[in-house]
Amino acid sequence: MILLKRYADRGSGPSHKELWKKITAAKKLVKSGKWLAVDPFGLSDDLDKLAQKFDTEVETIENQTTLLTTALEEVTAWNYDGGTPPTDSTAPKTQGLKLWIFRWESKKDCFGKSVMYLKFCVDGTGEQGPLWLHSLHIDNPPLKG
Repeated sequence: MILLKRYADRGSGPSHKELWKKITAAKKLVKSGKWLAVDPFGLSDDLDKLAQKFDTEVETIENQTTLLTTALEEVTAWNYDGGTPPTDSTAPKTQGLKLWIFRWESKKDCFGKSVMYLKFCVDGTGEQGPLWLHSLHIDNPPLKG
């Protein structure tokens, strides 16, 4: 599978244990409503494109939370595609926080069964949050091969 090879080729990066901890923390924070958009206009654009292309519901915060939950349920530690070690965010709201970047082949209709891209930061250990969502969109440019 191309995504597994891509991760393996990156050399030493965050451990699978660390990646699973971040994914688990992200799921908990989203389910408890503790997530925020780093750039609300940019995220709105990402979600509008998903809505137009795949007839995905994104109008309400509940729709957006469901979509984000769906993405986090699909990603695994093997889908990590960020820096090794993870890079720090330079966005004003998340400056200095680690960026967690994932690419995966979605099996869900809401994502058109496409290769997707998810980037977020988790404030602190993930217990209090929030989860800062940078982006959720179709991989651009898509993986080749």
